Amino acid sequence: MTLARVRACLIIPIAAMRPQLTKGRAASRQVLEEAQKILTPEQWAKVPKRIRAPGAVQLCEPTAVALPRGVKAQVLPRVTET
Repeated sequence: MTLARVRACLIIPIAAMRPQLTKGRAASRQVLEEAQKILTPEQWAKVPKRIRAPGAVQLCEPTAVALPRGVKAQVLPRVTET
């Protein structure tokens, strides 16, 4: 399996889900904004950062993946959303 094929196998499903992911992120941001309005600044400060700013905190360490024979690993740039 070529690297292009491996990428295609990963990218195509993600691209198909992009509209739902976008809607989910927007809903999540709206709920967080509403929660912040309800809570006092002291209460909001106690909310874990991984909840207050999803995506800003890495939830797990990257792990090694076994690639098919002949496929060389390539480091891809990390994409972050602000």
